[in-house]
Amino acid sequence: DSPTDLWVPSTGKVRPMYSRQASAGVFKTTNNRMYTFSVESYYKIMDHVIEYKEYTPFINTSPGSWDDKVIAGRGRSYGGEIMLEKKKGTTRGWIGYTLSCTEPAAGQTLGTLCQLGIYLRVTADAANRQL
Repeated sequence: DSPTDLWVPSTGKVRPMYSRQASAGVFKTTNNRMYTFSVESYYKIMDHVIEYKEYTPFINTSPGSWDDKVIAGRGRSYGGEIMLEKKKGTTRGWIGYTLSCTEPAAGQTLGTLCQLGIYLRVTADAANRQL
C-alpha cells in the first residue's frame, strides 16, 4: 500500500471496481519424479479503477464530497512465471522467476489514452529490480 492508494466505499457516483482474469499454465515432471518444471501466464482487465482527479489535494480542504474528487478508468495487468523444483535427493527446493506489469489508464488524461488503447506503466512497477 502506498500513501496515494485509494480505499473508499462505492457510492452512487463511484461504482465498485471489478476485474476479469484469465490464466494458463503447463507443468512437466521428469520420469524419475525428481524435478518439476512449470510455466504460467495471466492477463487481467480492470474496470472502474479510481484515482484522484488531476491537481486535487489529498486532504479534504475544499468543499464538496470526496467522490467529486475522483475519476474512474480502466487498467490491465499481465505477466508470467517459470519455476523449477527439485523434489528428491539431499538438496531439495525450488527456484522461480516472475515478471508482471500493471498499466492503469484512469484519470482525465489517462482515461483518454485508454480509449485510444494506450496504457501507461505504474511508477512503482520496476521490472527486474532487486528489493
